[in-house]
Amino acid sequence: MGEINNIQVELQQYPGGTILSEYDLDRIIYDLDSDIDLLSSQADKLDYLVSVGSGLLCGLLDILICILIKTF
Repeated sequence: MGEINNIQVELQQYPGGTILSEYDLDRIIYDLDSDIDLLSSQADKLDYLVSVGSGLLCGLLDILICILIKTF
């Protein structure tokens, strides 16, 4: 597979203010995990199969249309 050349890293200050106890650390970790889940790919095998199938169908239709245009 190809390498990822463009990675964007951003540091954000936690809007909760100062950390008062260990429960605040748990909340911060939970919030960060939620942000990571939102940015992660949630596609499953069916999504990939549908995208491959639609790409193949579009490619075949393109070839068919080009052949029909050349014959007429």
